[in-house]
Formats: sequence, C-alpha cells, structure tokens
Amino acid sequence: MSTRACVIIKKGRSNIYLYRHYDGYPMEWFPTDPVDSSLGFYDGCGIDLAKRLGLAVAKTHMAEPTEPTDPLNYLMEDLLTRPYDNHDHHYRVTDDLHGDLDFIYYLDFSQSSDDHRYEKKMSKLRFSIHENYWCEKRNNIFRRILMDKTFNNWSHPNDDRHGQIEFLIKHELKVAEMAKLSPKLAKKIDQEVA
Repeated sequence: MSTRACVIIKKGRSNIYLYRHYDGYPMEWFPTDPVDSSLGFYDGCGIDLAKRLGLAVAKTHMAEPTEPTDPLNYLMEDLLTRPYDNHDHHYRVTDDLHGDLDFIYYLDFSQSSDDHRYEKKMSKLRFSIHENYWCEKRNNIFRRILMDKTFNNWSHPNDDRHGQIEFLIKHELKVAEMAKLSPKLAKKIDQEVA
C-alpha cells in the first residue's frame, strides 16, 4: 500500500495543494548493501522537500544578478516538472486534501518580507509535518504534529552556495524520528547540533 502525502505551500493568502502518491513518509533509511546495513541512503517526502529547497536556494544564487529571483519560484518549477522517484512519479496539483493521507506537509512562506531587493530580504519558512493515524478501534483518524519549525533566513546560501535549509530540515527530521523512539535521546541530539 502506498504512503500518501499532501504538500501545502502557502504564500500570503494563496495555498497550493500538491499530492504525492508514493513514499510520503518524512524519511526512511534504505540500505544498499545486504551485508553492511550502514551503507544506504535516506528517502521520503520530507527528505525530498529538503533537497529541493536547498537546490532552489542554489539556483537563486546562480541566476543573473539583473533578474529578480525568488527561491519559491524555483521550488515550484522543480516540484511540478521533476519526478520524485525513478518511476517517473510527479507531485500533482490538487484542489484540497485527500481523505486517505498519511502525512501532510505545510510549507508556509507567508512570513517573508515583500522587499524584492534580495540582499536585504528577510525570509522565514515554517515547515511542519502532520501524521494521520487510526485509533485502536480503527473508527477514527487522528492527527499528530511530528515537526513544526520556523527557519529564519532560509533562502540564504551557506559557504558552498547551497541552501543550508537542506541540512537544517534533515536534522529536524532525524530529531522527530528519534522523538518517536526516545524523547530524551532526541533532546540530547538536538542540543549537540545546536
């Protein structure tokens, strides 16, 4: 069965709903070596969104200085044109939340300033993940927040001209996964990186 997800992108009063049919979980480890399980890669919708946000920041800073650029434009172009897996599955625009979702991702860009002079632009991104789950009797679906984080200056590159946002979101995803297993360990990991 597929792990379905919806990505809601908010900017001002506008909401864009994107549906993802496969691999909607935030992140999961996929070993590539049957003997050594430490060799592999992380995949999932949360990881994919982090990578695409980092790429959007990099593209923004590679653009001609005379062009007005916004990483959100590059993100939307990438989400709608590039598949998220090797089976050519794409995010699809939809008009509302589907009823059988496992995860909902909120990317809220509404807190960014409207100053289009990029160097002085203060950008904030609120990135949150909600998980839907069944109660024990399987007669109600509940929703819990796995992650809810606001990133300041998310659209500024780090030293290698890529978005630091990719690293930050991946870190938060790992902390959220740890919190499900051990809240104390998750808090310790979060403090070590900070």
